[in-house]
Amino acid sequence: MYGLTMKRSTATTRSRGPAARRSRPRAEVLEGRITPSGSNWSEYNYDASGTRDNTAETTLSSSNVSGLHQLWDFPTSGVVTGTPAVVKNVVYAGDTSGTFYAVSSSGKLLWKTKVNGEVTDSPLVTDNTVIFGTLGNPATLTPGSVYGLDASTGAIRWQVQPDSNPAAQIWGSATLVGRNVAIGVASGDEINPQFVKGPYTARGSLVLLNPENGQIIWKTYTISDADYANGANGAPIWSTPAYDPTTNIIYAGTGNNYSAPATTTSDAMMAFNATNGQILWVNQRTPNDTWTPVFPLGPDADFGDSPHLYQFDGQSIVGEGQKNGFYHALNPTTGAVINQIQVVPGGFLGGLFATAAVDPKTGVVFANGNDSPPPMNPTQGTGDLVAIAGDGSHVLWDFHTPTPNLSGVALANGVVYFVSLNGTMYALDEATGALLDQVNTGGGNSGPAISNGQIYLGQGNLLTGNTSGGIVAFGLSPAQPTRTPYLQTNLVSDLPGQAQIPDSNLVNPWGVSFSSTSPFWVSDQGTNTSTLYSVTPAGVKKQGLTVTIPTTSSGPQGPTGQVFNNTSTFLVNGSPAHFIFADLNGTISAWNPSAGTTALVEATTPGAIYTGLALATNSSGSFLYAANDAQDRIDVFNGSFTLQTPGPNEFVDPDLPSGLVPFNIQLINGDLYVTYAPAGHPAQVGAIPGQGAVAIFTTSGVFQDQLITGGPLAAPWGITLAPAGFGAFSGDLLVGNFAYNDSVINAFDPTTGAFRGTLTDASGRPIFNQGLWTLTFGNGTNGSDPHTLYFTAGIDGETHGLLGSIQAVPPLSPKAPIVPNLPTGAFQSLTTVPPNGDQNPYGVAVVPQDFPNGGLLNPGDLLVSNFNNSSNQQGTGTTIVDIAPNGRQSVFFQGSSTPGQLGLTTALGVLKSGFVIVGSLPTLDGTSKTIQAPGSLLILDRYGRVVTTLSDQALLDGPWDLAVNDQGDKAQVFVSNVLSGTVTRIDLSIPDGGTPIIQGETQIASGYFTGTDPTALVIGPTGLAYDPKSDTLYVASTGDNKVFAISKAARRSSDAGMGRLVYQDAAHLHGPLGLVLAPNGDLITANGDAVNPDANQPSALVEFTPGGQFVGEFSLDPNPGGAFGLAVTKAGRELRLAAVDDNTNSLDVWTFDTRGGSSKSADAFSLGAAQPSGASFTSMGTGLDAPRPRDLPSRR
Repeated sequence: MYGLTMKRSTATTRSRGPAARRSRPRAEVLEGRITPSGSNWSEYNYDASGTRDNTAETTLSSSNVSGLHQLWDFPTSGVVTGTPAVVKNVVYAGDTSGTFYAVSSSGKLLWKTKVNGEVTDSPLVTDNTVIFGTLGNPATLTPGSVYGLDASTGAIRWQVQPDSNPAAQIWGSATLVGRNVAIGVASGDEINPQFVKGPYTARGSLVLLNPENGQIIWKTYTISDADYANGANGAPIWSTPAYDPTTNIIYAGTGNNYSAPATTTSDAMMAFNATNGQILWVNQRTPNDTWTPVFPLGPDADFGDSPHLYQFDGQSIVGEGQKNGFYHALNPTTGAVINQIQVVPGGFLGGLFATAAVDPKTGVVFANGNDSPPPMNPTQGTGDLVAIAGDGSHVLWDFHTPTPNLSGVALANGVVYFVSLNGTMYALDEATGALLDQVNTGGGNSGPAISNGQIYLGQGNLLTGNTSGGIVAFGLSPAQPTRTPYLQTNLVSDLPGQAQIPDSNLVNPWGVSFSSTSPFWVSDQGTNTSTLYSVTPAGVKKQGLTVTIPTTSSGPQGPTGQVFNNTSTFLVNGSPAHFIFADLNGTISAWNPSAGTTALVEATTPGAIYTGLALATNSSGSFLYAANDAQDRIDVFNGSFTLQTPGPNEFVDPDLPSGLVPFNIQLINGDLYVTYAPAGHPAQVGAIPGQGAVAIFTTSGVFQDQLITGGPLAAPWGITLAPAGFGAFSGDLLVGNFAYNDSVINAFDPTTGAFRGTLTDASGRPIFNQGLWTLTFGNGTNGSDPHTLYFTAGIDGETHGLLGSIQAVPPLSPKAPIVPNLPTGAFQSLTTVPPNGDQNPYGVAVVPQDFPNGGLLNPGDLLVSNFNNSSNQQGTGTTIVDIAPNGRQSVFFQGSSTPGQLGLTTALGVLKSGFVIVGSLPTLDGTSKTIQAPGSLLILDRYGRVVTTLSDQALLDGPWDLAVNDQGDKAQVFVSNVLSGTVTRIDLSIPDGGTPIIQGETQIASGYFTGTDPTALVIGPTGLAYDPKSDTLYVASTGDNKVFAISKAARRSSDAGMGRLVYQDAAHLHGPLGLVLAPNGDLITANGDAVNPDANQPSALVEFTPGGQFVGEFSLDPNPGGAFGLAVTKAGRELRLAAVDDNTNSLDVWTFDTRGGSSKSADAFSLGAAQPSGASFTSMGTGLDAPRPRDLPSRR
C-alpha cells in the first residue's frame, strides 16, 4: 500500500516525482549520466539516474546554509505533495485540487490550469512541455491521466489515459528516457472507498510516452496476461523509474499484490529494455505479500523509494529502499543481490517510504526513514535520516527526528535537505550528519528542490489534517530577521502574579486606542468595561476611570474594537466623542466626559457581531468602519452614527478564499487593512495556518490588493506597521494570529506581502500569547514608547487577560568553552543571566520528553534558577530562565516581592504532567539563618504562572534541593532543608487537567550538619538524587562532606536519620552540593567549597558508584566555588550533562552521542581520571564520546 485514505476521497503522504530535459520523441542511448542543464531541477529525482543531487548548485553550502529564511510563499487551492520542478527560474507544481501552477522564482503566479483529478506527483519539464500524472476521479470511475502542458502558457497540449481500468492512478513521476518519457501506473485499490473492498482488477505497468503528443510507445504490465487471467492483481509502480543511458535499461520498483494468487513480480525490483519494454530481470525481495487495509494478509512491503543508479568503489549499483526498512543494492545488469541492510523498522507507511538521494561522487545513499513499529500511526512516531555506504554494507551516520520523514531527500553542494512530518526542513552536513539549520516550512509531504541558491517545496500536510497548500521558497539574505530576539514584558493581568500589576477588570481585552497624550484605553470584553493604563518609564499604573460598555438583552456581549475620535463629528450629548467602541452585541457606543462612567449606545445593527473598528476621514467626511463577522461585511457609519448603504463591490475582495469573513479593520497609512478569518468563533479559535487573509481598501471601500493569503495566517486580528527601531522587523507589517494554537506575531513585507518571519524570543521560539488581539505601538507619552509593541490577549481560552509589551533586544552570545579540547559541537557554555540582570544560578532541571505541548517549555529544555538580583544582593532576585537545546535563552518565571517568591531559589524540578517546582529558602543575606517567612515550594504551570504555593514552617523550613519520583498522575517530591538538616517527602496527586494536590508530608531523614559557609552560603543536606529502580534517595551533605542513602524513600513512613553512608573520600570529595544519578547508575556530585588536593581542579565534578567507588573527576572551573547544580538527561541516543558555574553565571552543557562502537554500555558515564591541565575531558567513557559512525548488521 502506498497511498492513504484521508478525510477526502484520497490523499498521499508522498511527493511522487518531477522531470525535465530537452529531447525529441525517439528512444536512443546517451553516454554518461543525464543531468539537467545549469542549476535546473527539472524532474522529481533531479536526473534520470535518481540521485536527487543538484551538482550544479554553488550558492548554498554547508558554510552558509545556517542563514536560511523564508523568501515567499504562494497559496494553492490544495495540498502540494510533490517536489516542485524548477526550470529557468520558473517553479512548476500541482495540487490535490487538480490545479497545476507555474510561479516565478519570486513567488508570482504566471499561469494555472485545471485538470481532471488530484495531482500528487511531481512534474517533468522537457522541450517546453510540463508532464505529470493525476489520480483521476474515483467517484466517477475515471482512471488517472498523464498530461502535457505548454510550459509557457499552461495550455493543455495532450492528455492520455495509460490504463482504462477505473482504479488506475498515477502516483509516481515521469523520468526522461532519451527523448521519451517513462512513467509508472498504480491504482486506488488500497485507497479509495470505491475500490478498497474489491474485487481487485487493476495491475501495475510501466509506460513509455512520446512527450510531443503523449502517444504511448510501449506499455509493459508488471503482471503477465496469464497470471492476470488467473486472478492475480496489484504489483503497482508507486515510485519514479530510473534510466541508465549506457545500457538502455529502465528500472522500477513494485508494490504488493492485492489478493491471492501472489506473483513473483510484487514487492520487487525490475529492469526493462527501454527500446521495447521487455522485462530483463525481476528480483522479488518480499514474496506472498497480499496486503490491503481490508485484508491485511501481508507485510505491506512495497518499494516506495525510487531506484538509484551510481558507482561505489568502482562497482555499478542499482539501489532502492523498501517499506520494510531495508535498502537493497543490486547488480544493475543481472539483478543479483550485492547487499541488503535494514536501517529502520518497517510497517504501514514505515521503513524507507520516501525517495532517497545519492551523491554520485561518493556513492553514499541518504535515506529518509520512519522508526515507528507496525502498525504505524502516520502522525506519530519518529524518523531517521540515514547515510548508508553505497554497497549497502553499513550505516555511516544517522540523524534522528521527532516525527516521521515522508519527503524525498535532496542533496546540493555538500548539504542534505529533507522535511519531517511536522513541517520542519533540516539541513545536514553530508559528511558528518551535523545539523546546519532547521526551518518550519508549513509542509510535511513534499521534498525540496534546490535551484540557483533557492529551495522550493510544497506546503500542506494531508496526514495531519492541514489541508492548506502552497509553494514556499527559502534562501539566504543578509537580513535574517528570524535571528533577532524580542523580549516580552507582562504589564497588566487579571491573574495575580502574572504581570507587573493586577486588575480584575482586564478579562479578554481586545481593542486598544489612545490619543497623542492619553493613557491606553482597553476594551475588556469579559467584563463589559474599558479600563485605562498609563505606561511610562516609571512603570505601569491603572487610572481611576473605568467606563462601562452597555449590554443588550441577548446574544454575545462585550466591547471589541475601539478608536479614538480625532474629528468634530460623532457627537455624544452634543460634543464629539472621545472614544468609540464596537461590540459583539451589534452596537456602537461612544464616550466623552459628559457620559460619566458609562458609554452611550449610538447605533444598533440587528444581527450584527462587530469584531473590529476603524475611523477615517476622506473628501466625503468622517466614517466609522466596523467588521461585521456575523453578516460577512464591513459596515460603514457616517459622522452621525448612521449606517450607510454599501455601493457595488464596496469592501469586496474578489480573490478572497471561500469561508473567510472580515475579522478586524485598521487604518494604516491612509488605507484600510481588513483581516479575514474563518466564519464563527469556534472556527476562529481552531484555525490553523493558511486560514486567513489581509486585503487593502481605500477609505471609500475600493479594493486595492489582497496583500496576504494563507501562509502563516491563522485567524489574524491584530495588525500594525512597525516603526524604525524595532529590530530586524522595522518597517514591516506585523499581523497577529488569534487562533488558540498559533497565537503568534508574523512579519510581512508591507509592499509585496512576502513573509519575513515570526517574532521570537531569545531562545528562538515564537512569542506566543493565546487569544492574541491588539497590536499597537506607543504614543511616546502615557502610551509609552513608540518603538515598543503593545498587545492584548485573552489568555486561558479568553477567560483571563493580559496587556503586555514586546521590545527588540540584542541577541545573547554564548561564551567561549571552558573545556576547549572537547569534540566540536559537543560543548556549550551559555549565559544564565536574563535581561533583568538577575544572577547567581544554582538549580538546573530538564524538561522531560513527555512534557505536554503548549506553554513556554519544550521537551529537552533546561531550566536554571537565579537567586540574586542584578546588584548581586543575595536572595532578592527570583528568575527562572529557559535554555533551549540550541542555546537560546528566554525568561520562564520572574518572581515578585510577594512572600515566598524571594530568597535562595536553588531547588528546581519539572513534572511531566506540565508543572515546574521551585523552592524558596527564606534568607536574604545568604550568610545566616535569617528567616523572613516560612520556606515554600512554588508550583508553576507551563506558562510560568504560580498555581499553588506549598508552605510549612516545620517540614519546609529551608528547601535547598529537590528530587522527584514522577508517575504522571501522582508524584513524590523529596526536599532537602538546609536550615533544619532534614529531608521531607511530599506526596502529590495530579488530576487530569488540574493542579497538584498534597496527599501527605513525611520527614524521612534528619541529623545532617547545618551552618553557614562563605562559598556555599548556608549548608546542610544539599544535593538529592532519586533512583526509582531501587527506591533509594541519595543525599549529599555539604557540612558532613559525605553522601548518604535513604532506602524505601517513596514508601517510608518514619525518619531514617542520616541513612546509610555511601561515599566518603577526602582525596576527591570536599563540600558536595549538586547531586545527580547518571543513566548507568553512577552518582555525580559538584564540589561546592572547592577545597581539593589538585590545585588545577578546584571546582570539580566527581563521579562515584553507589557502592562508594571513585570513578573519575574533572574541572568545571579553575576558580573555587563554581560548581553548583547538576542535571543529566538521556533521550534516545543523546546524552547531556549540564552543570551550573556560579562563578561565571553560566550553564555548561556537554552533549554526547551514545551510538557508539565500544563494547561498553551506551549508558556508560565516566568522567575519567583528572588531567593535569584541568581542562581535559578526553578520558570520558563510551557514553560521553564524540559522535562516531554507527555500524548496523547487514544481511547478505
